[in-house]
Amino acid sequence: MKKINYIVCFLFLLFVAFSNPVIIGIAEPYIFNKTNGTLFIQNNIIFELLTLLKSDQFEFSSISTSASSLNNYRINNIQYAISNNFDYLLLIETYSISNKIFMHIKLIDPYTNQNIFIKNFNIEFDIKVNEAIGIISSNIIYELSNLTLKIKQKKNIVDVNKEEKKDIKNNDIISDLLIMLNNYPKNEIFFMNGFFKNNSEVFSLFNLYTGYSRYISDGFFFDVGFFGGFGTISNEFSFESSYFNDAFVGMFSGLHFYIKGIIEPNLGARLELTYTSRNNVSLSIPIDLGIKFFIYKKNIIRINTSFPLNSYDILNNKWEKKISLGIMVGYGFKI
Repeated sequence: MKKINYIVCFLFLLFVAFSNPVIIGIAEPYIFNKTNGTLFIQNNIIFELLTLLKSDQFEFSSISTSASSLNNYRINNIQYAISNNFDYLLLIETYSISNKIFMHIKLIDPYTNQNIFIKNFNIEFDIKVNEAIGIISSNIIYELSNLTLKIKQKKNIVDVNKEEKKDIKNNDIISDLLIMLNNYPKNEIFFMNGFFKNNSEVFSLFNLYTGYSRYISDGFFFDVGFFGGFGTISNEFSFESSYFNDAFVGMFSGLHFYIKGIIEPNLGARLELTYTSRNNVSLSIPIDLGIKFFIYKKNIIRINTSFPLNSYDILNNKWEKKISLGIMVGYGFKI
């Protein structure tokens, strides 16, 4: 008789488990920078998902909570999911650079804070953005259909207060870099070594450029600084030359256009004043083509290519055409 009772209870539990759908909460997207693209995603992605995500296996519910930071966004939505007995939680983070929109989508177990799956998408914000949202939604449906999701027992609840104390970088380096893109400091100090002919006067393998950069808008920055080193006054490179014949020092200032991102290309021009050990004083305007790689938060690798085109000999009062090429590699630090 007891065996029959056990079998009946087991069958009843199976019936309950398979007759009730898995409940998934879909959180309103967290946007790092408010643009037409990110606001469009915020206003339309949940509607698109709820329209397409129709299944007997899953039940979906939208979540809208206020949050002042990414960490609060996660914690508030986890608390909401737990208080409403949701089984899983879908978090959406989005930001934009120029006309591109990036999305970081993650399905988590709110009771253990375990990641079930993580997907990254990027789309162009143009006339096909609606089609792109549909494709992203279809990808999420495909991911869900290939998962074995179960109704949770809802006993192992995470300590959200403990989670709040954790640094975000320990949980998600990608999200931390996205925060940096929107909120990084506008000031930078840099140190770079130049190779070949960055200066219109001196061919050098040993010269230091150091200075300060200030981001004045979301498209331009200027820099000022000093440089100095050793080389040889020549227009041609030769392994037979001694690159310690001539010393030179100077100062520079420049204005650059840049495209914001984790990889940041830039184009600009510098105004350089140079003094050499041969008592030459010249003024030049090199064209700069550069790129910055953000390694983590405030640390940057900088690579520049310089094209000095001409120079003005101040002492002799004449312009000279001196087309050349130089490369600078170095390190920058946001302050």
